[in-house]
Amino acid sequence: MRVAYITHYAELYGANLSLLDILQELRAHGVDPLVVLPLNGPFAERLRAMGVAVEIVPFEPWMSVPHASGRWYHRLLQRWEQRHSARARAVRNREAARAISALLGAHRIELVHANSVVVGVVPALLRSVSLPVVWHIRELPRAHYGLVPDSGPSGYQRALNASTAIIAISRVVERDLIGAGVRPELIHTIGNAVFPASRLERERSRGGCSVAEGVFTFAQVGLVHPRKGQSEAVAALKLLRDNGVRARLIIAGDGQVEALHEEVKRCGLEDQVELLGYVEDVHAVFARAHAALTCSRYEALGRTTIEAMLNARPVIGHRSGATADLIVHGVTGLLYERGADELAGCMEQLVIDPQRAAEMGGAALNALDEAYTQERSADAVLTLYRSLVPAG
Repeated sequence: MRVAYITHYAELYGANLSLLDILQELRAHGVDPLVVLPLNGPFAERLRAMGVAVEIVPFEPWMSVPHASGRWYHRLLQRWEQRHSARARAVRNREAARAISALLGAHRIELVHANSVVVGVVPALLRSVSLPVVWHIRELPRAHYGLVPDSGPSGYQRALNASTAIIAISRVVERDLIGAGVRPELIHTIGNAVFPASRLERERSRGGCSVAEGVFTFAQVGLVHPRKGQSEAVAALKLLRDNGVRARLIIAGDGQVEALHEEVKRCGLEDQVELLGYVEDVHAVFARAHAALTCSRYEALGRTTIEAMLNARPVIGHRSGATADLIVHGVTGLLYERGADELAGCMEQLVIDPQRAAEMGGAALNALDEAYTQERSADAVLTLYRSLVPAG
C-alpha cells in the first residue's frame, strides 16, 4: 500500500517522533511511504537515512494565535491584518495542494495521512484529491496552544468532517473533536506509538533504569515554549531553594531558550538548573533524574510523560488534558493545579521522601498501557487503512 504522510515541521519532536516510530512498523507490513514536508531539517534527514522517500513542498499553517491590544482602532487594524494574512496563507496552500496532488499521482499514492491538525494544506487538498484522507489529530489546538483556525469554527468543522477518517491520540482529543462538531463515526481513537513492546518488557524485567544518585533531580523534556511550563518549573525550584530544600532541575529541549536562560539567571539558579538544549536520547536524561515534570497545560497525550514512566520515574504533572489521565495522583506521580506554589509543594514531597518517589516510579512503569507500543498502534492504523483502501 502506497501512503503519503504530510507533516508540518522539520524537527524531531513529538508528532514527528511518533510518526517515525509507527512508520518503522508499517513498512514491515507492506506500507510504502512517501513523506511530504514544508522544509528540510533533521526529520527529513532521518527519513532519507531510513530509505524513505521525501518531498519538500512549502505550505503554510491554517491556524494562528490571535492578538488584540491598544485602543479600538488598533484592535480593528490588527484584526484586518490577521484576516489579510489568513487569506494569503489560504492562497499559498491552494498552490501547494496542486503541487502535492501532482506528487501523489506520480508516486501512485493510494491514501493520504496528515500527521497533525495544524497541517495547513489539508483543507485545500481535500477539495483537490479523490483519495482517502486520514487526519491524525495529536493536539488540543485551542486549549494547549491558543490556536484559532483561519476559517473560524465552522470552517474547522467542515474541513475535519470532509476527511475520510480521523485518528485521535487520546480520549481527551476525541472529546475535543466531538465538542468542535466532528461526526463521532469518523473518529478512531488509537494510542500514540511511543516505544516498542520489547522495550516495555525489558524495562519491566529490570525495574526501569537505576535510581539516580546525588542531589534530588527533576527532569523536564520537550520543546521550550511558554505553554510548556518551563518557567513555572524554574519558579518552583526557586521556592524550594528559598525554603532551604536542595534540588536540581534538568531542562532538555530547544525553542525559546534565550528567555529561559535569562529567567534562570534572574532567579540565581545557574548552579541548580541545567539547560541541555535538544537531546536525541531522552532516556539518558531521565536516567540522571529522580522524577520528571510535565507542567504544560492541556496536553493531548504527553509523549515525554509516557517516556518518563517507561524509565520508572514518577511524574509531577498539571491536572489538565491527558496528563490527568496518565498519572494516578499519589500512586504513579502527583498532580497539581494552581501554579508554582503548589508545584513546589509536590516537588518537596518527593525530595524529602526519595523512597516514596522510587516506589511511585516503579508503579508508573507497571501501569503503562500497551496501547502506546509501536506494534499496537501500527496494527490499529493498518487495520484502518485496509478498511479504506480496496484490496488489490
